[in-house]
Amino acid sequence: RGPSAYNPYLHPERLEQRRAWVLSRLAATGLARAAEVEAATWISVVGAARAEIVDTLVSSGLHRGEAEAIALAVERRADWLLIDERQGRLVAEGMGVAVVGSVGIVVAAKTRGDIAVIGPVLEALRGSGLWLSDALVARVLIACGEQSNR
Repeated sequence: RGPSAYNPYLHPERLEQRRAWVLSRLAATGLARAAEVEAATWISVVGAARAEIVDTLVSSGLHRGEAEAIALAVERRADWLLIDERQGRLVAEGMGVAVVGSVGIVVAAKTRGDIAVIGPVLEALRGSGLWLSDALVARVLIACGEQSNR
């Protein structure tokens, strides 16, 4: 499929399908309560306007979703791009986009006091399919004072 197949303005039904999928994953993993998910009007799905950027990134080996996210971050001059895939992070950084991963968001939430402990959240992320190495989890738990480095 070409990039227009993912454009929510041309295919609003796909926008709603994708939004529903994201919200169902948030609820299923316990990262959000059902009431929060139902009220999540702040989540919207938009496509990148410049298809040529997306196509170039896809032809370089990125998945279409990563390419769309990076292109959209460039277009909108985003402060941050939430992306976990290593290759996508490197490409985004090479294009001048600041990146943060899921673990970084969790650490920031703990630092702000939004969550008390991050261990269970990291395990929930793992359970939802996000691959996190044992070494990374250990380093993060130590850095956040939830595990001894002995």
